[in-house]
Amino acid sequence: MQERRTDISVRDAMKIYFASEFDAQSYDRLASCEGLAATWVNSLHRRLDKQKIENWQMRLFGPV
Repeated sequence: MQERRTDISVRDAMKIYFASEFDAQSYDRLASCEGLAATWVNSLHRRLDKQKIENWQMRLFGPV
């Protein structure tokens, strides 16, 4: 049996990461979770530095 390393569930992590509104407190909480993928941590830190969510347009729809 594996030990749980955080009180944030996968569901909650997805909810925080993909929310449409900026939430610095939740990003900070999620970024500090042990075992979270480095790409997510880096993305969350970028959001916190820039104080905004990155543009998902290219990822969702490709080049316009």
